[in-house]
Amino acid sequence: MKMELVVDSRSVHRMITRLRKKQGVVRGAARQTVDNTTEHVFQLAQELAPVMTGALKDSGKTASTGHVDNPKGLIGYGDDTIGHEGRPTSAYAISRHEMQSKLNPEAYKWLERTLLASDEAFREEALRLLGQALQR
Repeated sequence: MKMELVVDSRSVHRMITRLRKKQGVVRGAARQTVDNTTEHVFQLAQELAPVMTGALKDSGKTASTGHVDNPKGLIGYGDDTIGHEGRPTSAYAISRHEMQSKLNPEAYKWLERTLLASDEAFREEALRLLGQALQR
């Protein structure tokens, strides 16, 4: 028995066009996942950030970077603002992040610990947004 499968060029073109549209939607969902998770981690880190003068906590910021196929979210603390002990928050942020304190133990590595604890939230957000994108 012989069978011949013939696919017309219009059908192939339609399928390719639809796949390209999905690719853009999936890329957008990936970017949104990274942005949402970055903001989530930042808000949690803000709750744990040490506060002497408030300058370090106020210097916290987020940024969205990376290529469309490799979106990245950045969270940073420290800038030229003068904070505790008259030092710029950029220098204080690094030393304070590594400093253990009996008075405020949750401030030790506040950003790193928050990020590491957020992997499940990232997976859930990725599944939610990618699922929505693929249903469109």
